Amino acid sequence: MTWTLLRPTGFMQNTLAWGPRVLDGTFYSPVPDAAFSIVDARDVAEVAAVALTEEGHENKAYGLSGPEAVSYREQARRVFAAAGREVTVEEIAVETLKRELVRAGVPPWNAEGLSELFELYAGGGAQMVTSGVKDTLARDPRSLDDFAKDRVATTRGFIPTMFSKTLSPQELQWMQSEVMMTPSVVAGLLYYDGWMFDSTETVKKLKVPQLYFISEGKTGGAKTFIARYSPDAELVSMGQHAMFYDHADVFNARLAGFLAKHP
Repeated sequence: MTWTLLRPTGFMQNTLAWGPRVLDGTFYSPVPDAAFSIVDARDVAEVAAVALTEEGHENKAYGLSGPEAVSYREQARRVFAAAGREVTVEEIAVETLKRELVRAGVPPWNAEGLSELFELYAGGGAQMVTSGVKDTLARDPRSLDDFAKDRVATTRGFIPTMFSKTLSPQELQWMQSEVMMTPSVVAGLLYYDGWMFDSTETVKKLKVPQLYFISEGKTGGAKTFIARYSPDAELVSMGQHAMFYDHADVFNARLAGFLAKHP
């Protein structure tokens, strides 16, 4: 049996989970200036596709990295800067980080493993920059700046579809910054739950007052669902997905009226 081994370094996409770790504009790391190589997961996927569909990659191992080794300080600065946000990076003791990780629910063995990884970074053991992406795809790997710009462009194109009004450049910039603070894994799970989770039994069992805000494009299906499973619920149809921002006065007034009726 033939094989092809892909050996990627850390992923640039890991930076998308950093938003909640930025406290008052500050990102904390036990090794803020230790450089280590990272790779765009899209490059890894493209290399895998080539290895699976083209000949010449049998029994080979490819080290996959981006074009440079980058420190946490530089990663945070460049990724958040692309979204128009400035962050400061400060050092935190490894033991403090381990304690806080365990307090947050991370298993002790996992927290200990992360501290060992930081020691590797601090010693320069993860700075290798490899040619695997270019050898396979005949192009340079995506840089961290490429990744950050693509992330911003994707969200910037999607955000206006959530609103019924036209956003000003300032509003779009602010919304862009906030979206970049949401870890992609959280957004993915919410999206998956919304599409795949069957909530009918839960809704039927609810014995509390219910108020639903529904975007105008989804009103028809929502009315049918609520009439069948929760006929006593109140439904408000307005705007698009972000109606709470589009129509803040109406949203707040309807919510306040509902809460006043059901103290």
